[in-house]
Parts: sequence; C-alpha cells; structure tokens
Amino acid sequence: MINLKALALAAGIAFTGSVAYAQTLDCGTDTLCRVKAAGVLKIGTKDDYVPWSYRAADGSFKGME
Repeated sequence: MINLKALALAAGIAFTGSVAYAQTLDCGTDTLCRVKAAGVLKIGTKDDYVPWSYRAADGSFKGME
C-alpha cells in the first residue's frame, strides 16, 4: 500500500509541474519566450553579398556572417 501512495504522490507532483510549465508558455509578444517555446531559431539571410553571404555551387550557404 505504501508503494501505491508513493506512486500517486509522484504522479500528482509530476502533473502539477507540467500544468505550471504549460501555463508559462503563453508568451504573448515576448520574442525570446516564443523562440524558446518553439525550440527552433529561424533566421533569414540574403545570398548575394559576396563575401559576407552567398550560395555555393552545391546550394549551401557560405560567407563571413
């Protein structure tokens, strides 16, 4: 019976933590918060400013930036 109580307690704590985390992901206009929530950093670059940024023959981006 003690193991069942411990399991229920652990599940309750885990659920409470996940609910609290889900509430913190409402970022609104906070850019850094939205990037962290997405887990991906998307960037844009032009490929016509040699040597700063350009597209190599194999299609990859090269440059000093």
